[in-house]
Amino acid sequence: GSKSLTYREVQVNPDFKTSFTNFFSLVFGVTALMNPITGALVRKSLPKPGEGPSRKEMERFFLKIVAEGVGSGGSKAECAIYYDRCAGYTDTARMVAESGLALACNEDELPNKTGGFWTPATGLGDVLLKRLVETGTYFAPPVIVPRNENGSIRSKL
Repeated sequence: GSKSLTYREVQVNPDFKTSFTNFFSLVFGVTALMNPITGALVRKSLPKPGEGPSRKEMERFFLKIVAEGVGSGGSKAECAIYYDRCAGYTDTARMVAESGLALACNEDELPNKTGGFWTPATGLGDVLLKRLVETGTYFAPPVIVPRNENGSIRSKL
């Protein structure tokens, strides 16, 4: 098995000013929320359930996830999944609906039929992936890139 696992998330911003503003807004916002003096005030200003972003705002959002793994011999595997709409609201609802439909309509095709607790990926597997792709998710299958002579493991994903 693997002796180490490194996890990293990044957010891409169009310029330094936006990056700077987003970073310090997060730092100051969380600090104000955690502070016993300002926390109650901040919680009052946060959106209440059902007061999320407008449909127009959600149409501006997207989510791209790139997973990358490097083997002990230096080979690299990458895959990507892309949601062209707000993953936090509209696509979450779609993913929950497609998961339910996979359980109800494709039970005989599911990879795990025994008891226990499964994540959507292990419990619904390719059945869910196929449903998500058919309803608007882009999935780039894994690309395996062996390490070449000069040590490079770059790919074009």
